[in-house]
Amino acid sequence: MAIRISTVEPADLPRWVELHRAILPEPPSPIEPSYSVEAIAAYLLANPKQQRLLAAVDGRPAGLGRTSSSPNARARGGIYAFVAVAAEFRGRGLGTRLYRAVSEWAEQVGAAALVLQLFESEEQGIAWAARRGFAEIARERRLALDLASVPTPAVEPPEGVALTTLAERPDLLRGVYELALEAEPDVPGTEEIELPSFEEWRRSEFGWALNRPEAVFVATTATGVVGAATLDLREGGLAVHMGTSVRRAWRRRGLARALKSTQIAWAKETGYTRLETSNDTRNEPILRLNESFGYTERPGVLTLRGPLAPS
Repeated sequence: MAIRISTVEPADLPRWVELHRAILPEPPSPIEPSYSVEAIAAYLLANPKQQRLLAAVDGRPAGLGRTSSSPNARARGGIYAFVAVAAEFRGRGLGTRLYRAVSEWAEQVGAAALVLQLFESEEQGIAWAARRGFAEIARERRLALDLASVPTPAVEPPEGVALTTLAERPDLLRGVYELALEAEPDVPGTEEIELPSFEEWRRSEFGWALNRPEAVFVATTATGVVGAATLDLREGGLAVHMGTSVRRAWRRRGLARALKSTQIAWAKETGYTRLETSNDTRNEPILRLNESFGYTERPGVLTLRGPLAPS
């Protein structure tokens, strides 16, 4: 059995995407872009601190790996990693080889641990990680909204607040960044994140969805940006919530509800059929807000942290 593990080049992306779809039809992390060649190619170009690996057995695509060094991962004490092997090739040590490969990349960028995200229903993958010393550090609930089954909500922003998009007001981008500097540390699971500079933020996973400014909704007052909510537009009628941020002084005044209502109304009017979101189980305010709109439960996601593979 000849095993070859190589870094994915642009020409390899179709095979990587096809295998990923076969093993895991959707990513557990909302940060990961949709499984289209174009989306991943753009993501790779915008985020150089990452790697994708393709494993072949006797010339046949058999497994894949992914790593990403990001502020979110570093706040959790490592770098994000993903390892998957097609069912017919499991039990031959291929997963261990990929684990070692992503660990080598982690060492090169100065990381001492890996952070994995797995659906809580992936019992085999969780057991694989546990045998290698990985332990749960966070748990997220995933919710979905069938847009055909809910009425278009009324959009009622607080007095003095105007709602717009980055497509209409591109000059608000720095205000959205400054909002993130205040709001991100208050979100359960992201408390220790240190946001990068404005330019780095635009290129990182935080700014990934900004390439569709029509889906970045911004709340403003006479003093500047006070709230923002972003949708990542994907294939098959799906849009994913990438976060809702509100200035501390404007919380508990209905602004988050107004932003969410705007997103739902826009998605319905634009032809999307489903919205999805993922929130830390400790983030009770946003979970209650989502449930009030009719979002329903999907399989949750576990975040695990563990050691690099022994050399």
